[in-house]
Amino acid sequence: MGAIASEAGITLVPLKPDGKTPSSKLPKKLYKSCLLTAQPATPGIGSQDWLKEIYLANNAGELYALLKTFPATGTHPPLTSLASQQVLVNYVDTDGTMRSARFLSCVASGKVNKDVPGKPTVVDTIQITQGDAHGDEENTLYDAFHAGALSVLLK
Repeated sequence: MGAIASEAGITLVPLKPDGKTPSSKLPKKLYKSCLLTAQPATPGIGSQDWLKEIYLANNAGELYALLKTFPATGTHPPLTSLASQQVLVNYVDTDGTMRSARFLSCVASGKVNKDVPGKPTVVDTIQITQGDAHGDEENTLYDAFHAGALSVLLK
């Protein structure tokens, strides 16, 4: 089990707190060099760990610089579900600046390897929001968050 970035990279989709409207603070973007780390889960939902940090860069050199600027503190590889709370996203902005921001809710999607025990989910998209996708039933990501939180249990 676990989650890894697809070979093509990860598309980051920042959303406003409603989970539906695109955020104007951070653009939707494909990052070709990515790293995911894990943190212990909140008891009661999801897998044994959750995403802790997401590192997104355009190439391996930028990813290395990003990791030097914002050292990873989570475990790797994450044996994680596809939904997490309090995720730190470290990324190279469109102007080349290294940035870091914490998001309340994160929902990843990609190819779930249900037929191969022990194979990680290959993540190609991550949606992030400051809204509560876990507890707010009005949030557009609510259903996806709960399906993602259970994804590891369904493998």
